[in-house]
Amino acid sequence: MTYLLALETSGFSGSVALLYKGELLAAVSIPEGQGTAQGLHLAVEKVASLAQVDLKQISLICVTQGPGSFTGLRFGVTAAKVLAYSLSAELVGVNTLEALALAAVVKGSVCQEGGEPEKESMTFEIEAILNAHRRQLFTATFELDRQETTEEKPLVVKEDTRIVDTQSWISSHEEGLGKEFSRVVTGSGLEKVEEEFPGGNRAFVERSLWQATAEFVGQVGYRHWLAGKKHSPYTFLPKYFRKSAAEEQAEKSV
Repeated sequence: MTYLLALETSGFSGSVALLYKGELLAAVSIPEGQGTAQGLHLAVEKVASLAQVDLKQISLICVTQGPGSFTGLRFGVTAAKVLAYSLSAELVGVNTLEALALAAVVKGSVCQEGGEPEKESMTFEIEAILNAHRRQLFTATFELDRQETTEEKPLVVKEDTRIVDTQSWISSHEEGLGKEFSRVVTGSGLEKVEEEFPGGNRAFVERSLWQATAEFVGQVGYRHWLAGKKHSPYTFLPKYFRKSAAEEQAEKSV
């Protein structure tokens, strides 16, 4: 039996979910300000109780590895390592942007069949963006092939995680975004750019899916685990995809 526990702590709030073979059994939110060791411990206990699963039955831990908040990622990765070690469970790190992209595929109305059949493509591109601060965005693009992608196969990475200037992103998207029905955008980074598209944009996934959730961290992690991916709790670290402001400032002063 494959029960998996998923942790999402890439932002100021977070969530915990318990899944069975990629299927959600229960999920609990961690409100902003409660992202502490005690808060996460209580959330893990609560989600196990809701799912009626003994923690000892969990054989896989999935956690957002980055990008995201430096503090949130450190906190979540540390907790996942401790849980994996104490439960003798395997560990998989998940890209936050891929979790957002998969949520858009599974729940996003823009990606669903039946909306505009004559304009649909067998291949979708899903771009996920997060606020990287300093007038920048984290972005990555994934591809879904309706004929080849299954419920147990990861999305294909078309453009890997990178940092772009917010204004450059806006400039590169304002002409074509929304004209191609086969490309959609999701993620909390849309909060920084949506005002540049005052008429709304049909390529934007609905706002309720802009925040990463543990449910889809678990689904992505399970797909990668089936593909053979796993990490050692002894060497597993967050992926920040950038240096901290203090590190960048220190380099400039040298």
